[in-house]
Amino acid sequence: MNTLAIKIHYDNRPNLTNSLKYSMPPKAEDYAEFFNAGVRNNTGLGFHECLNFYRTSDGKCRIYFPPTTAEKLSKRIGERVNLVWVIYSNEKNCKYAEHIVGVHKNALILASDSSLQRPDFPEIEGNVPEGIDKELFYHAEADAEDSILFSEPIPFKLKRYFPNLKTWGYGFRYMDEDKFRLILDDRAECIGNTSSFLEKEEKIRLLGCCPIPDKELGRQGEEFVYRKEVAFLKEHGMDASCVEWVAARYPQSPFDIKTLRFLDGVPVTHYLEVKSTKSMKSPNIYISRREIDFAELQGNSHSVVIYDAETQTAKYYNLDKIRQMFNLQPVEYKLKVKKYRNK
Repeated sequence: MNTLAIKIHYDNRPNLTNSLKYSMPPKAEDYAEFFNAGVRNNTGLGFHECLNFYRTSDGKCRIYFPPTTAEKLSKRIGERVNLVWVIYSNEKNCKYAEHIVGVHKNALILASDSSLQRPDFPEIEGNVPEGIDKELFYHAEADAEDSILFSEPIPFKLKRYFPNLKTWGYGFRYMDEDKFRLILDDRAECIGNTSSFLEKEEKIRLLGCCPIPDKELGRQGEEFVYRKEVAFLKEHGMDASCVEWVAARYPQSPFDIKTLRFLDGVPVTHYLEVKSTKSMKSPNIYISRREIDFAELQGNSHSVVIYDAETQTAKYYNLDKIRQMFNLQPVEYKLKVKKYRNK
């Protein structure tokens, strides 16, 4: 999934705390002040971003893209992306210039123009500057639970997040997927141990908001299971070459390891899909539609292996058992622990 960092204006409403900015509808006087400041500072004339983190009654956050960004993304309609929102460097009287204010995971791009009018706040109430459209519209949406507005923005570190960044071009840049996870981890580390209820809740969401599997953790889990399989077959008099770590050579394979099982004493091919998580107490596990299809096709000749890095253990399950233990959410398919799961 692509990750985009997008430049936006600072929500300069002084009556709002950071945890409320970008999540409250604008009043006409707010919009007028922002518009006039934009004219004075030559930093843009819009304020639609102020609703990017507003949670609607249907559980969605509707998202506005700045004009140049929206225009450039016209060919991306229907795609899902992770979004990182960065305040412009030339914002006046803003200590958060070049800071990240929040993220949206798994956002769906819906439009590149003003065709989607917001159903919750269709227009700004009151009189806005002459010549400025009062209608509020949006270009993308994400689930509210996948939308995190930081209670304290964090610095956008070029060498850490964008080692080769020279220009923002149309107001956005693609990021490496692992940098999205890094930003979430950096914000969680900033929060640390706190007594604030809001920050505790934010940290829980940050740590649980994993859009992509940890590549290093994934490889660690696969290697653990590979060695476990080699030991198993050696105990049964088979050579280590009977175990093939396919994903090490072909990362796009619909399974990770090809091994053997014994049916009435006869060795038969068995496929393993390894999923790794830092802890089964709060698992972040993703499985693709392609992997599900392959597992269904192989039936009893396939197992999903869940590696728990905290306990350094691996447990084997067939697909039916996975469906009993987890709700499969179509992100790709996220394995979300059921409230009461079978042990």
